[in-house]
Amino acid sequence: MSDNTSQEREKKNNSQFNDVSGSENSYSENCKQPLFRPLFRRFFQWATTTIPGIIASLIGILLVASTIFANFTGMVADAESWCKVSCIFPWCDECEPPPIKPPVPIKLARKLFGDNSTDLQVKIQPTPPLNVGQEIYLHFTNNSNSNGYFLAFSIDSEGKLFSFISKISERLELRYIPRYLKIDKGQTIIIPQPNVLEDPLAGMRVDKTIGQAILVVILVDELTLELIDVLLPKSGVSPSEVLTNLHEKLIKPLPVDSGTRRLQWSSLVIEYETVSSQTRED
Repeated sequence: MSDNTSQEREKKNNSQFNDVSGSENSYSENCKQPLFRPLFRRFFQWATTTIPGIIASLIGILLVASTIFANFTGMVADAESWCKVSCIFPWCDECEPPPIKPPVPIKLARKLFGDNSTDLQVKIQPTPPLNVGQEIYLHFTNNSNSNGYFLAFSIDSEGKLFSFISKISERLELRYIPRYLKIDKGQTIIIPQPNVLEDPLAGMRVDKTIGQAILVVILVDELTLELIDVLLPKSGVSPSEVLTNLHEKLIKPLPVDSGTRRLQWSSLVIEYETVSSQTRED
C-alpha cells in the first residue's frame, strides 16, 4: 500500500511539473512575439474603420502627395528641357545643356524679315565666327531685276540693335544717304569700301558683345525719308519698336499721282557668332 501511494505521489508531482514547465514555455513563446504588431494592427484598424482615423489617413496621404508633387514641379520649373529633367533619374546617361534662348529683338527680326529672299546675296568677310574688335567687310549683291537701296542693321546676343544708317548719318548729310545706299541690279558692292578712309563706315569692327547675333539686310526699290528716319538713333525707343515701325513703313501704301502703290522689298537674315579674341588661361 505504501508503494502504491509513493508511486501516485510521484506521478502527481510529475504532472504538476509538466504543467508548470508547459506554462513557462508558452509564456516564453508569447514574449518572443514583437510588441509593435498588436499596436500596428490596432492603429491600422482605427485608421481604416473609424471616421477620425479615415480623415487622418486622408490628410496624411494628401500631405505626402503634395510634398512629392511640389518637389517634382520645382525640378521641372528649373529645367530648360525634358532632357535636363531626366538627369534626375539614374538611367539618364547623357544630358545636353539647355538651349540659349535668343533675345526678343532677334526673334522679332526673324519673324518680320526672315524671308531669306534670293533677290539679295550677302557675304561676311572674314568668315564667321568673328573675333571681338575684328575689322569686317560686307559684300552685297542685288540679284533682282531692278535697281534698289539696301538697309542693314545687326542685333547682338543681348538684343541691342546697331543700324548702319545711324553710323552713316554721323559722316553724311541726310540728302547724301540714299546715294550711299544705292545698289543697281546685278551689282555687288563692298561695305565699307576697302582703303577708302572717307567711307562713312570705314574701320567698321565687331562689337564687344559675344554670342549669337544676326545681320538683317533689306533691299527696297525706293528709299523714303520715313525709312531712313526709323533707323536713325532715338532715345527711349527700344529695338523691338524700331523693328515694328520699320516693317509698318515697308508695307504701308505710298501715295502717287494715280493713287497709291506699295514698296517692293525683300529681306535676308544672316546668322553669325561673335567670340572673344582673348584666350583664357585656366
